[in-house]
Amino acid sequence: MLAEIREQPAVLQRVLDRCARASDLGHTARSGRLHFVGCGDMYFAACQTEATARSVWGLDVRAWRSMDMRWVHGQLGAGDVVVCASVSGRTPRTLEAALLAKRAGARVVGITDNPGSPLEAALEECLLLGTAEPNSLADGVYAGYRHHIAQTQTYTAVLAAELWMAACAVGETAAIDGLPARLASVVADSEPRIAMAAGEFFAGGTNVAVLGSGPHLPAARYGAAKFLEFAVPATAQCLEEFNHLECFVADEGTRALLIAMDDASFHRATEVCEPWREIGIRSAVVTASGDVPGAAWAVPLSAAAGVDRAFAIAAVLQLSCAHGVAALGRDPVRWLGGRRANLVQNVVARTIRGSRLFGVDPP
Repeated sequence: MLAEIREQPAVLQRVLDRCARASDLGHTARSGRLHFVGCGDMYFAACQTEATARSVWGLDVRAWRSMDMRWVHGQLGAGDVVVCASVSGRTPRTLEAALLAKRAGARVVGITDNPGSPLEAALEECLLLGTAEPNSLADGVYAGYRHHIAQTQTYTAVLAAELWMAACAVGETAAIDGLPARLASVVADSEPRIAMAAGEFFAGGTNVAVLGSGPHLPAARYGAAKFLEFAVPATAQCLEEFNHLECFVADEGTRALLIAMDDASFHRATEVCEPWREIGIRSAVVTASGDVPGAAWAVPLSAAAGVDRAFAIAAVLQLSCAHGVAALGRDPVRWLGGRRANLVQNVVARTIRGSRLFGVDPP
């Protein structure tokens, strides 16, 4: 996982180079209201794209779970551009979403790593990411469900492609220029701090809560998913709602990761960390503003702003997971390193890969 994190800047550069060569996709992005669609990490990337595009550019875009298209495709038409992301290109629910949106008259774009996949075959416009070997995606189930490490690069690769499309819609692609180099700097600066503190912070923990509000909630969802991939009980929650919900069952085994990269979130973090410490919750804060009273440690990201912020936060959460899972009693180089691994993987693969399309005929 650490190798994948460190390789991400190079992967993003390749993805953005491919985007720059796809001038037709840039034109498509400017032709209607953007909708970003996906399952799992691809949905988290869609949500982060929506949050970033709204906060940075004021762009009116929407994120949807793939299955949501069963209910909302009737609201789409020629003025909509629907971007469906599936790294394997074989996720039935995302393929279904693309076909439903296409039938409704929307212009549909695919993002995938798998040339010749059902998603690419079904669409006239498709961006191939080139972040994975096609043979790892075409045979059997997608590697993300049978892989010896947690997949890491695919989330940021799709996020980069989707934000590039959003930037095209407002003529702001210069905001993404230089992103890979800036992300490399964040990883290089943050990893030593996280490596030094994560082991002690997570030691003795039994569960993780990743907390973010407003534009940071999608990142919290993604961060919790990384811990779940190692069979660590993890939840994502709004900074406010945690006190109305999970705080009632939190205890000395709870490790809270707070994303507080703006004044509003930082203000809330200063209200909650000290009281949480009184009931045994150990907290760490990703912040642009400085230390928070009551928090065990802070990860400063003062230089990350605009579009960069989404990638910097993702990298910090990835590094926290990679360096912390061993202290949580998991194997840091084995995906789903907990109990019932094979059983769970088989069930997940069967219920995802074996899903049937609804309301559309397969291509």
